[in-house]
Amino acid sequence: MAAGVSLAKDFDELLEETVETTLKQVLGEKPAEALAYHMKVRASVPRAKAYADALDRTLGTGSRVVEKLMVKSLYVKVGMKFEDPIGGFSFEQAVLRAQEFMSKGGRRR
Repeated sequence: MAAGVSLAKDFDELLEETVETTLKQVLGEKPAEALAYHMKVRASVPRAKAYADALDRTLGTGSRVVEKLMVKSLYVKVGMKFEDPIGGFSFEQAVLRAQEFMSKGGRRR
């Protein structure tokens, strides 16, 4: 397996783990599992927008708060500082920034 593929897989695993942990912290274990089941989409880099859209359909306006909590946790794990952008928050763009940072030598905790 090429190093780039391994890094992408490692980052997707980190993202999925972070999303699951955050949902369990916010909603509780059983509601988080139910939400994940009904959304039918998993968090990954190529599906970050689809995941954010599904979360929005499921949680409504509260999805932004949950997405930011997920990203804050993800950024801590890769060694980045989270700054809420003035022009608007994008879960997809935030995930891509974290992946790029990690690919350039960011750390995983």
